[in-house]
Amino acid sequence: MATYSTLKYGSTGDEVKTLQQLLAEKAGYGGNVNGTFGTGTQAALKKYQQENGLTASGIADTDTWSKITAVDPVYATTPRGTQYDTATTTPTKADLGALEGSAPAAYNSPYTQQLDELYNQVMSRQDFSYDYAADPIYQQMSQRYQQQGKSAMQDTMANAATLTGGYGNSYGVAAGQQAYNEYLQGANDNIADLYSNARSQYNQQGSDMLNQLSALQGRESTAYNQYQGGVDDYYTQLAYYQQKAAQEQDQSNWQAEYDLANPAKSGSGSSGSSSRYSSSSSGGGTTPKPNPTPDTTPPPSGQASLSAATAAIRTITATEGQTAAYRAIKDMLENDEISEATAKALRNNGSIFKQGVTA
Repeated sequence: MATYSTLKYGSTGDEVKTLQQLLAEKAGYGGNVNGTFGTGTQAALKKYQQENGLTASGIADTDTWSKITAVDPVYATTPRGTQYDTATTTPTKADLGALEGSAPAAYNSPYTQQLDELYNQVMSRQDFSYDYAADPIYQQMSQRYQQQGKSAMQDTMANAATLTGGYGNSYGVAAGQQAYNEYLQGANDNIADLYSNARSQYNQQGSDMLNQLSALQGRESTAYNQYQGGVDDYYTQLAYYQQKAAQEQDQSNWQAEYDLANPAKSGSGSSGSSSRYSSSSSGGGTTPKPNPTPDTTPPPSGQASLSAATAAIRTITATEGQTAAYRAIKDMLENDEISEATAKALRNNGSIFKQGVTA
């Protein structure tokens, strides 16, 4: 049988999820099945322990695991059968089949196209570069300075000509050219500021793109979390019905095994045969309990049938205890006296190993 770790407040992991699922079924736990042992899990566990005669410590110890994982006895209401039928349809199996047929579809993001486009824009963006000659602002500024330089050159040359009686001279030309060059240099003095402005605009555009990408990623994360929450709810419900169906199948198997191993006791109304139920009095109102008489017929040569192996293991359980019975199954399997399927069915038989046992 399965073994479990001791769990308490603050524990995490898959075993905590298993405990939470069992508490949801058997103790009315309504919290999240998230693998975190919090106050809600602790309170539900204490409630279960109190209701089932265990020490209400809020700690999932060996006794608690043995009790909470045991198959609930429903022998009195299980229909009697004559065949070992694992395909019997029960209400829980029908619910499980419907649930399995409505599994959530794969996640389909509504933001995939937008995210891809914006991501590609960010990743394919060119590195910053600046050519002042191609800058429209510099071109406008240069034209204005050239016009002002020409006017200054003409004024300078005219003033020089006045000094020589209206005749041009080399001094006037040189002075005019100098005035013109000074204005052109004024345009070039602004190149550093223009570079800085262009760099700031480039950086701002990059920041805007990253902010848009982050916002889209946030929306995507929200959408996925909503989807995943629905998936988690589905699988929590699925695990519940799977466990419930397994319990019903275990009970059905027990009934079939008992009937096959004890055919003389399976018929109703047979005179002289003992009933498979016993009670403290002959009157009604007493809860019936199973009282099968083990069939001690030794297994046939070769591999034993499930019914014969079940009878043998029941005898060992009654005389030597559950641990010895569990080890006997292991020995029978290793000696090829039973098949792997038979060994599995015996280990999972809730009527033999009601409290759980480890080898």
